[in-house]
Amino acid sequence: RKEDAIREGKLGVELFPVSKDAWIGPYRVADLAFIYTLVGDYDAALDRLEYLLSIPSETMSVPMLRLDPRWDPLRDHPRYKALLRRHGFDPDSKPQATEPRDAKPHDEPADSGG
Repeated sequence: RKEDAIREGKLGVELFPVSKDAWIGPYRVADLAFIYTLVGDYDAALDRLEYLLSIPSETMSVPMLRLDPRWDPLRDHPRYKALLRRHGFDPDSKPQATEPRDAKPHDEPADSGG
């Protein structure tokens, strides 16, 4: 089934090439990168991720790459670490989601001004 998954991912990239569809095309490349990750072809996945980070796109950014659990299998790969370093990130630091300092819990009652 590995070959079927890769074939379908490649078909998505062919149907929506980045050169003709700058909006949807990168999403299909990201899908293919994820398929390669799922089947254990990490170098092919990293080839696509490097490409996505080299073009203007909302599909992929280094912070998204660091936070998205889909890419967990790549985290120890030397090319993944090198990719992060090239973009100014420490591959060994854990990304942390932060909340604005003035954020209030959703269940906190609004100030009634009284």
